[in-house]
Amino acid sequence: MAFDLSKSMEGSASNFGSLGISRILVQIIQFFILAVITRNLGAELFGKMNVILMIAQFLYCLTASWTALGYTRFSMLYSNQGKPIGQVFWCRSFLVFILLLMTGFVLIIWRDWVMNYLKLQSPIIPVVFFFLLSLLATDYTTLVAQVTTRFKGLSIIQFIEKALVFIIICFFGRSLFEILWIYISVTLACRTAYLVMSPGNVFRPFALDRSLCIELLRFSGPLFLTSFGGFVFGWVDIAVIKKFAPLSDVGIYSLAYNGLSAIDSIVMIMSSILIPIFVSLAARNREDLTEKFIMRILPQVAYLWGLFFMVFGLISIWMIPLAFGQTFMESVDIFLILLVSLNLSVMNALMVPVFVGYNMVSRMVIINFSGSILNLLLDIVLVYYMGIMGAALATTLSYCFIVLFYNLLIRSRFHSAFRMSWLFLAIVFLHMISIMFCRVWFICVGVSLTVILIYLIAARTMKLFGQDDRSIYSSLDMPPFLKRMLIRMGDYAFWARQ
Repeated sequence: MAFDLSKSMEGSASNFGSLGISRILVQIIQFFILAVITRNLGAELFGKMNVILMIAQFLYCLTASWTALGYTRFSMLYSNQGKPIGQVFWCRSFLVFILLLMTGFVLIIWRDWVMNYLKLQSPIIPVVFFFLLSLLATDYTTLVAQVTTRFKGLSIIQFIEKALVFIIICFFGRSLFEILWIYISVTLACRTAYLVMSPGNVFRPFALDRSLCIELLRFSGPLFLTSFGGFVFGWVDIAVIKKFAPLSDVGIYSLAYNGLSAIDSIVMIMSSILIPIFVSLAARNREDLTEKFIMRILPQVAYLWGLFFMVFGLISIWMIPLAFGQTFMESVDIFLILLVSLNLSVMNALMVPVFVGYNMVSRMVIINFSGSILNLLLDIVLVYYMGIMGAALATTLSYCFIVLFYNLLIRSRFHSAFRMSWLFLAIVFLHMISIMFCRVWFICVGVSLTVILIYLIAARTMKLFGQDDRSIYSSLDMPPFLKRMLIRMGDYAFWARQ
């Protein structure tokens, strides 16, 4: 029997809840893992570790990440049409296998260059290749969970995986290679176990459809630019810093960026929830509801995340040196600036599902790729003159560029854009800059509370939340628990009854 997406969507509340809770728990464990690793390795070796991960991520970008959205899209289409979704799995796997085979040959041929770039000896080649395999295993489990909406099982596997990594690293993770092999072996074991326990219809029938392979390539081809853009935003900073600064600076910046990625992985849950909603709205021709969602709901979500980022930024001033040591004290200022870029990333995550639902992916790809090229150019200029702070500013400015043009793209289609979020973003930026220069704890807390109060007053003055929003939430196809939570939030927000 074909997988019934609509029924699964109606009953997926506990799955999405489990995924959200799991992501939070996983990131808490990851925090302790990073604390152990940074204290065991120090800034320079931690920087070298992240350069290795950068190479593995680049290879993953070339081999698999650009076909991920295509796999999800065609699996959902085949499911709704009653076709076997296993065909999509094997077509995508065939493409990945060919590219993976080519990647293996390239690593063998260029092994001397890789070892010279990393300044490490021959064991690094199998480490890079097997780390790439672990990334692929993680990719497949995430996609299978999206297609089957079996997020509860994925949540359990993620928690077990991180818990095992933490325990084993505490006892055996003394050197760089020991830590990397622990990551690889635990990830492959846990993710393979999840795939083995997945429903059989995900993998059946074992067949390659030539026309489907061509369709998958045609759809995914433009997304290669998005995948490359994601790599540039996530990892090119490290390559540029390595070029112009010592490896210890790579380690300091990487720690701050790891904090950013940890929160961003939770933010990305929004896209998993919103994509089916906007696909449904587009199928029902409810552009009126989509415009209301853009004008009212998206600013509310961005606002709440901004409030969280300000509180978290204040805490991080003391948390980072306490957890990772005074060696990484410089990571604090980098992290505060990156939190501003993360607030922009929230806006991106809110708009991407609109583009996917209304078939605007190609223009989204152009904007995203342009932003990634801008990030690379800004990195080269700013890192040369400002060091690792320049890399953080380059990331933030590039996200500003993307959000600006995403807004213009939405306005061209729906004649609306959520401008209110720019005011809230400015307040968040003011907050981060203020606490960067006020390190006396009572002054820092006082300034932070003052800015947060301004933030709350701005939302109340602009009537950000209102009773009319109830009708928007009630009309959306989303997990019931999420709908109830959002409606209650609107009901009990202190400005809702004004």
